[in-house]
Amino acid sequence: MKDVFVALSGGADSAYAVLKLKKEGYNVIGAFMDLGLGYEALDRAKLAAFRLGIPLHILRLKEEFEELVVKYFIEEYLKGKTPNPCAICNRKVKFGVLREQLKGLGVELFATGHYACLKNLILAKGKDETKDQSYFLSLVPKEGFSNVLFPLCAEEKRKVEERIREIVPSKESQEICFLKGKSYQDFLLERIGERPGRFVDTSGKVLGNHKGHFLFTIGQRRGLGISLGRPLYVVDILANENLVVLGDEQELYKSAMQVAHINWFIYENRPFRAEVKIRRQHTPQKATVHPDGLVVFDTPQRAITPGQIACFYRGNLVAGAGIIEKAT
Repeated sequence: MKDVFVALSGGADSAYAVLKLKKEGYNVIGAFMDLGLGYEALDRAKLAAFRLGIPLHILRLKEEFEELVVKYFIEEYLKGKTPNPCAICNRKVKFGVLREQLKGLGVELFATGHYACLKNLILAKGKDETKDQSYFLSLVPKEGFSNVLFPLCAEEKRKVEERIREIVPSKESQEICFLKGKSYQDFLLERIGERPGRFVDTSGKVLGNHKGHFLFTIGQRRGLGISLGRPLYVVDILANENLVVLGDEQELYKSAMQVAHINWFIYENRPFRAEVKIRRQHTPQKATVHPDGLVVFDTPQRAITPGQIACFYRGNLVAGAGIIEKAT
């Protein structure tokens, strides 16, 4: 019987991963990441482990999480970007620090409740595309998936919740756990404080004042406090000058972008065709991807946002992913 650690959050998905692996004959051990965010999640994980009949190993990762994820989140906003902390957490904490600590306990196999698949260490979409999480895992290096199991690869979210309801009440996790229900603006104001700056239009004309460029993201319309008789959108953020540039909606559409820090699963030294996803709720769009990270879309895309993840799909497989540097 093989031992396997399962990242147990206390939610339905990770609990079902445990159930499925037990049925397949694995000796399952729960692993909970204590990120210093309160006791509610830990209590749910303890209850789930008890009801599932498995031991629970608790790893204190508060300092690592703060340094690798929260600090990154704040710094990226200060640079005028809009980060994806969940993708960074998967790369650096869950499949990084946590995985290494669990290996140190002598167990190689590791599983999570992600809706994603692996095909010869190449990341692929989960069967339930409405809940597919390959996008959030796409920055994890290929070697990071060695000895990893995704029991929910071929599962549907609805059926998982139905089967696990008696053990773990269904509860969706917060989009960004460390915000604890706050808006990202309130969180950043608590950490950074106000840094008053200007709204300008694309010609440089001053339109008004704001409390900090880091409180805005590309494509934003609401919460600007500016009224010129027509809809205005954030079309650019000039972090070094603390300026937020406003414009018309058509100015949000761009045909190309530069992507940096690419994590390749299938590398090609020439341009290739792919479907590219540029944010969590974005439908992947046809594009040509160049080896240097230049991506040219067949049709212009709205609000290409620096700091977000760009994921390149070839069919169901993830060819690679990186962080958007700029729209071009």
